[in-house]
Amino acid sequence: MRHQLSIHIDPTALDPIRQAGQAITLVAASAAEPFSTENPPVAWLQLPPRELTTVAWDAECHGYATGVDPAPGAVIAPTAVTPAPMVPGCLYALRNARFLSTTRAGDTFNVANEQGTPAWFGLARAALASGARVLSPLNVVSVPAGELASFLPRRDLHIFLAPDLGHGAVLTHLPSDTLVVTLTPADPTVHVAFFDPTRTFYRTAAPPDSRRAGAPSSHRRPS
Repeated sequence: MRHQLSIHIDPTALDPIRQAGQAITLVAASAAEPFSTENPPVAWLQLPPRELTTVAWDAECHGYATGVDPAPGAVIAPTAVTPAPMVPGCLYALRNARFLSTTRAGDTFNVANEQGTPAWFGLARAALASGARVLSPLNVVSVPAGELASFLPRRDLHIFLAPDLGHGAVLTHLPSDTLVVTLTPADPTVHVAFFDPTRTFYRTAAPPDSRRAGAPSSHRRPS
């Protein structure tokens, strides 16, 4: 299933965002648990502010691992990535810096740390962002040697402005005024606009047109 997101920012709001060093930030939840220090939010994508930004992606995910502790503010640098998208129910074991898969029942994405040393694992998803392909981490968790972890991506996507650190940056928290959209097979396309007075995003029923305003009357304004 292909999902699509369009983000419109009025031209008059672009320079202040750029001068503040901020980027359009997308965070995707990858577990049922809330975000925490053990399950920090990760900036799946950080996109430069433009009048129109488009993002398209499929639901499939890769698995990845890194041996470097991803501290808050750091950008995750995977040292191993599954060569193909993960198959739900399979177990992907990391051995000698390579992933090997075996059959397993269930609908989660499963990883095993067989490196002999602690490592950090997560899911990564590819996207086409304004014409450029990006493969970036969705989440990160610590997995001790000899242990397993399971992931079940959710359909929620958090959209907000944040300091521009790069794709895969580990964040400390989500803003309280973040926009959360849910993409489903029945609703795979979302249109979003930027409300300059509050510097937040809000969902629109259709692609924003060329009219200038923080929130034209035909758009749903944030409460």
